[in-house]
Amino acid sequence: AGMGTSGFVGQFGAIDAMSGQQPFVWTLIEILVMHFLLPAVLTLGIDAIFRKAGWIKPGDMTIDRG
Repeated sequence: AGMGTSGFVGQFGAIDAMSGQQPFVWTLIEILVMHFLLPAVLTLGIDAIFRKAGWIKPGDMTIDRG
């Protein structure tokens, strides 16, 4: 069977581990930055570098239907 929404459990674990040390709103901001924003920015940056180097080209992810 698939993992389904099990990947979302990590966010709850982070909230549990970080709670009580600082205001809850600050904990949520840190989680949003570290778990969502930073990975997205890093991925876009790495993608730009790879495309500039020619390692990723248009159509690389295309599935042949023939």
